[in-house]
Amino acid sequence: EGAERTVYVLPSGASRPQPVQIKTGISDGIMTEVVEGMKEGDRVVTAELASTTAAPSPPANPFGGGPRRFP
Repeated sequence: EGAERTVYVLPSGASRPQPVQIKTGISDGIMTEVVEGMKEGDRVVTAELASTTAAPSPPANPFGGGPRRFP
């Protein structure tokens, strides 16, 4: 409660997020009240997407994969 944090917001018309200092209020561990530094309608960046120019990684094997071991 009352902690200062940095979040990233995407201003209207901007192509890159900007850091913004905020002050938090109460939290239940899932949702946190922002008491200073932001206004309603600000768009907060919550994750970064991978570049579209990067080579795709091969799909993961849901069964674990790895070398086979024989007795």
